[in-house]
Amino acid sequence: MSDEALPDDEPELIGFVPPTMLWLMSIAAERPPASLSRLQIILILIGVACVSALPVFSGALALIVSQLLIDGPLLLAWIGACFGIGSGALQLGRSVARKDPNDSPASAVLMLVTRIAVGMGLLSGIVLLLGSIGCFSQAVAVVVLIAANVSTVAAVYRHQVNIRDFLRGAASLGQISLALSVPIVAGTFVGALVVPWILWGDEPHAYDVVSYHFQLPREWLELGQIGATPHNVFGYFPLNVEMQYLLAMTLHGSAAGGMYLAQLMHATMMLLTLGAIYGAARGCVGARPASTGSSPKERAEAADVHGSGKPDALRDVRTNRSRFRAATAVVFAAAFPWLMMLGSVGYNECGVMLFTALALAWTLRRRWLLAGCAAGFAAGCKITSVPTLALLLPAIVLVESFTRRRFEWRGVALLVLGAMLTLSPWLIRTAVLANGNPFFPIATRSLGSAHFDEGMVERFEVAHSARPDQQSSGGRFAALNEQVLRDFKFGSTSFGAVSVPILLLLIVPAFLLQARDRVAWMLVAFIVGNVLVWLFATHLQGRFLVPIIPAAALLIGRVKQPRWPLVVLIASAASLPLTFASVYRRLAAPAAQSGIAFSDPSVFLPEPLARLLQSTDRPVYLVGDARAFLYPVPTARLHYRSVFDVSSAKPFKDAWLGKSPESDAIVVVAPSELERFEKTYRNLPEMPEEWRGRGMFVTDVAFKTLLPME
Repeated sequence: MSDEALPDDEPELIGFVPPTMLWLMSIAAERPPASLSRLQIILILIGVACVSALPVFSGALALIVSQLLIDGPLLLAWIGACFGIGSGALQLGRSVARKDPNDSPASAVLMLVTRIAVGMGLLSGIVLLLGSIGCFSQAVAVVVLIAANVSTVAAVYRHQVNIRDFLRGAASLGQISLALSVPIVAGTFVGALVVPWILWGDEPHAYDVVSYHFQLPREWLELGQIGATPHNVFGYFPLNVEMQYLLAMTLHGSAAGGMYLAQLMHATMMLLTLGAIYGAARGCVGARPASTGSSPKERAEAADVHGSGKPDALRDVRTNRSRFRAATAVVFAAAFPWLMMLGSVGYNECGVMLFTALALAWTLRRRWLLAGCAAGFAAGCKITSVPTLALLLPAIVLVESFTRRRFEWRGVALLVLGAMLTLSPWLIRTAVLANGNPFFPIATRSLGSAHFDEGMVERFEVAHSARPDQQSSGGRFAALNEQVLRDFKFGSTSFGAVSVPILLLLIVPAFLLQARDRVAWMLVAFIVGNVLVWLFATHLQGRFLVPIIPAAALLIGRVKQPRWPLVVLIASAASLPLTFASVYRRLAAPAAQSGIAFSDPSVFLPEPLARLLQSTDRPVYLVGDARAFLYPVPTARLHYRSVFDVSSAKPFKDAWLGKSPESDAIVVVAPSELERFEKTYRNLPEMPEEWRGRGMFVTDVAFKTLLPME
């Protein structure tokens, strides 16, 4: 065996290592002296989850258990359906795609998460198609889930021996160290059982959940069809995650009944993101697979992944080290409070992070089409992923290929093709509904403005760009400092007046330790590209930068220096208590107020207003308040507008109510929201002066009465 067949940090030949030293190497390489099976580790992790959640949520334990008994089986059926659909799609793709002869086997975890995620993306397309033609009902939803689970059950049956052997196999210390991330996962799933609207109070504020993330699926469920929403511009965006929410509500037969299942789905996407990070860090060998043109070290690392040519003991040591590095990457990612805060509410960022992690993982493995499909699915979750992922990844691959003086035209083409395949259903739908503009309400000046007038176009553009005080370069970087580097949600810690972004700072040494690695350069390029897009093409909300977390975790998990995982664990463990202190404390407040598993979100409306709305079948118009999900009024009788759908060319009354509201309609006015809109957004019709300073009230369509509701 030649010296070049061994990594630089392990120069000794296995034959010269004494048995005792080899045993110590095994312990250092993350194999515990007293071996535990993987099944035991899973049970321990579940126990850690319960122990970490019980002290905070003990008063709501019965509510948590009862809701999980209701939605838990449906959640498992949904995961099984996604796995079945994804497995079938990947099998079909494998039969028609040309496999790279240098491609090494991916880790089982990465393949598992990929199958579920691909199935999730395709399931969104199925719901979109059936809903658009008015054929998606509770019976259809049940049939789809059962049919998709047939192949899943069959696969489990076929592989039952392998599954049993896997669970009986010895666990590594790396797998045990995953326990550090379990309290975050537990808190996320408990947070998903908090009634929408009361988490978290700042960014992420759940206003978006009750105004469109949940309200749009509710409307389409009650109307029986997915259609245009000229009163809610967000209905024109790609909504892959919201299609899962529509599925959840359809399975329950009501929006309120399915809202917790929907939030559990988003929490599951966060968990799958951690799984994707583990699988990618565990099995990724680099951007350029070992081949005859590779360096001796690249060939050695590829051989190590395959396990060929190495004595079993040393191969086990390296395998456990690989698991430990992957586990530290997971703990690193989980230490960001953003994951718990976003995963516990009905947003779409966890879908973005999941598909971003998979797009990066498969790009680094040169599985171009699969990576492109994942990028398209991410853009289908949030349109901002078009520049930050679907366009950025091909650009990075192109530049990387130029540095090797070998133009990767096939990879770039397949990346773009995959992204277009999975994003195109949304682009086609939006083009049909918005008079030809597939990106509406973006690019309205060049591709068409649909129902927007000129003032509305300007209002939307200004609202989704940097504030006036952030327009300069200094202002933009000040926003980066405030929203990211000094924000606890990105793992920053304050020492007096000084804030230290402990987790983000780890990116620097992680890159320096592998500065000769092309993969490290690609991951850093992805992080820098996302930061630049955030700085110059968004309205500078920290939440929009969370796709860098999977990239940073993969960069962290690739460092092979022996002491590096310990450094990462110490830094992550130092951040985790801060996460508990800052996030669990705020999560405990709604639990103490019986906000967990509460069945009626209308409780957050003023009590007189809720009673009035429940006692009448008259049409209801909302002026200023877009939290339509909170209103216990069927969609057919509930009329509202988002602030972006209010005409700038009409008088106040017509702009908010339309030209012909029913004469007996109830008009609910929120003056505080109207005043906030006037300060924040442009080109809005001026509200009546006598309304200023008032609380929420009810009036008629002529604005002649005034009945206080607060």
